[in-house]
Amino acid sequence: MGSHARTGRGRGARPLTSIGEPRLRRLVLIGAGRANLHLLRALSRPIVRGLEIVLVTSDRELFDPSMTSGLLRGAYALEDVRIDVGAVAERAGARVVYAKADSIVPGAHMVHAGTERIAFDLCVLDEIGPSADAELPGVAEHAVALRPASRLAEVRRVVEERLAANAGPVRCTIVGGVTTGVECALSLQRMLRNRQSGGVVTIVDAASQILGDVAPCRDIARKALERVGVCFALGARVIEVLPDGVALASSAVLPGDITIWATGGAPPSLIVSSGLPHDGVTVTTRNRVPVPPKSAPEIRYDESVAIGMSVIGPAETVR
Repeated sequence: MGSHARTGRGRGARPLTSIGEPRLRRLVLIGAGRANLHLLRALSRPIVRGLEIVLVTSDRELFDPSMTSGLLRGAYALEDVRIDVGAVAERAGARVVYAKADSIVPGAHMVHAGTERIAFDLCVLDEIGPSADAELPGVAEHAVALRPASRLAEVRRVVEERLAANAGPVRCTIVGGVTTGVECALSLQRMLRNRQSGGVVTIVDAASQILGDVAPCRDIARKALERVGVCFALGARVIEVLPDGVALASSAVLPGDITIWATGGAPPSLIVSSGLPHDGVTVTTRNRVPVPPKSAPEIRYDESVAIGMSVIGPAETVR
C-alpha cells in the first residue's frame, strides 16, 4: 500500500502526533457516515504529516440524512443533497477501498474487507446500521425504509410513483415517532393536502409519546403535526407489514397505501460480528470523546477502535 505523505504548510501547521506520544501512521475509516466525512474534510487541510488514510465503504455516493424530509417533498433536488464520497476522500489524500468491511480484529489491528487485509493504527467505524426491527415480516417486501441514507434517492422515487399511481385519498403510515419520522410526517401530510384527492399520514410507534430522542421538542412538534392533520397510533407495536397496511400486536390492522419505515437504527452487523461491545442499540464504551467540529480532530485511543465520533477505552491523547 502506498503511503500518502502529508506535509504541513504555513504558520500553525503541525503534525498530528508529537514527541513522546503514540505515532499515528495509518488511519482506517470504515463507512462514509457523517463522522468520517467530517474527519476527511478536516484532514484535507495541511495539518497531518506522514499519515496514510484509507476509507473502506461500499457507497460511492450518499445523501445527507438530515435533509430526508425536504428531499421527499421536493424542496431539494437530488444534487442538493448528494455527497460524492470519492471526491471527499480524494481531497483528503485518502485511498478508497470500495468494499464492505466484513470484520475488525482489534487485537491484531486489522480490518477484513473482501480480499483486502488492511492494518491500522487507528480505526474509526462510522457505518449506518439497518433500521431497527427491519427483520420483522413484510418490512423488506412492503415498507419503504429510510435507512441507510445511500438509498434516499430510491425512497423518493418509490414514494412519488405510489402517489402518482393512486387517484384516491392516500393513507400513509409512518412507523417510528423519532425525529426522522416526525419530519417526514409533516412533509408528507403537506404533500397529501396539496393533492386533489387528499390523504392522511399516521405515525405509529410502540412508545406512548413521539420524539423520545428529543423530548424537549415534543409538545411543539405534536401541536404542529396536529395542525396539519397528522394522526397518531401510539403505544401500538407493529409486528408485520402487509401489502395494504400494518398488523399490530393488539391484533388490530391499520390500513394503509404506503408504509414508511422510520424507526431508529440498529447496530451495524460489523459491530456484532467483530465482538465490539453494544447494548443492542448503541455501542457502549467507557470513554466517549467527541471530535470537535470545525477544528483539527483530537484523536484519543488505546484499543485503537473508534465508533463514529467516539472512542473506546481509556485514552492517550494524540494531536
